Amino acid sequence: MTLYRASAKIAGLLFSFYLLIVPERFAAAQTHPAERRLGSMRVTGQKHYSEQQILAASGLHKDDPFNDNALNAATQRLGQTGAFEQVSFRYRFAGERAEVEFLVKEAGKFHRCSFGNFIWGDPRELEERLRREVPLYDGQAPESGGMLDEIAASLERYLKTKGVAGTVEQTRIGALNDANWDHLFLVKGPRIKIQSVAFQGRQAVEEAVLQREAKPLIGRNYSLMDCMLFGQGTLVPFYRERGYLRMRIEEPLAKVLQHVEGSNDYTMEIAYRLTEGIAYRWEPAEWTGNRVLSAGELDKMTKMKPGEVAGEKKIAQGWETIAQMYAGKGYVAARLKAEPVFDDTAATVHFRVTILEGAQYRMGKFEVDGASEALEKRLRGKWRLQSGEIFDGGSVKEYMQAAFRPGALASAEGAGRVSVETHLNEENLTVDVLLHVQQ
Repeated sequence: MTLYRASAKIAGLLFSFYLLIVPERFAAAQTHPAERRLGSMRVTGQKHYSEQQILAASGLHKDDPFNDNALNAATQRLGQTGAFEQVSFRYRFAGERAEVEFLVKEAGKFHRCSFGNFIWGDPRELEERLRREVPLYDGQAPESGGMLDEIAASLERYLKTKGVAGTVEQTRIGALNDANWDHLFLVKGPRIKIQSVAFQGRQAVEEAVLQREAKPLIGRNYSLMDCMLFGQGTLVPFYRERGYLRMRIEEPLAKVLQHVEGSNDYTMEIAYRLTEGIAYRWEPAEWTGNRVLSAGELDKMTKMKPGEVAGEKKIAQGWETIAQMYAGKGYVAARLKAEPVFDDTAATVHFRVTILEGAQYRMGKFEVDGASEALEKRLRGKWRLQSGEIFDGGSVKEYMQAAFRPGALASAEGAGRVSVETHLNEENLTVDVLLHVQQ
């Protein structure tokens, strides 16, 4: 039995193959090349993908005629997808059958795939087609590589089956500097307008009220991402401000309502799928870690009364008031952690609140740079805290609003862009304030 090995290290789309050639006397002991066939195939080293997915993506099949070129092509095919950093193979013969093993190292990062304006057909049909035509597709794709082109090509074939004239483009979408972005696939060509909005699962809120909230969507160009953002940014807060703190909303469904024959114009309906849950009422919080402020004082600062609707916005304002109170007493590093405890039987919620007060800070240095000597003197004179006094966390904001509002002394004397920095000195528990002025 003779062992062969070939390998490829993938760097972008450049491949180098190294094939170990055995002496002729060993090769002669094998069956004739024309009789050799692929036998068993296996994959090792994978974590994200199954062996079945990788073998399907290789394009090889059991009983195919065996030759080194076919294995090299399969290795290159896998590497070009972008799903692997390294691919190598080795094989040996058992009679006329080649037993092949692929050794892979997968790409370090995969990203979710979203389909921004595909409104034709059931989304499950689209998913099933992609999984069938792109073996490595599982709802995610690597950061780059040929697999993205395979997905786009499959989507364009899907559009043709629906009689839609359009091309598919791929881009990235996500929060700025967030590594967990999505691949977004969009159809270019069709003009899609939102004509109506529906709500599935609605029970607690009147239809007319929700329709009024959703009115800004009517007439817009359709984008799944925009509709999702609208749901999370408008509909979810609407419910949670009314005590439905566990309200959830799923990705909206899209349905074509009208298509003018021979045109690329479509009107459609968005259907939001709601899980409203229970409307909760407030019960007093449990406080731990508080030494500076008593539980009674903290309760008052929430401005919430027992039995009151537990509106999310008002609750958040209470936590902010408490944080500001601590900062005003010099506890500028204080942190508050609030964990909700729901009682579905009584339809109430209370919070277990842990306060990490930290140390009390005092005023350190107040410095100004970039200003004229006269303006610097006047700016220093407007700062109210003296070195060594308890630092008020709200003093910086008050100072900036007073000194740099239109018509104030800094504006009148030609101060341009102004920025301020605060530095916490943990060793001596002081706060330095540095004012940058550009004239």
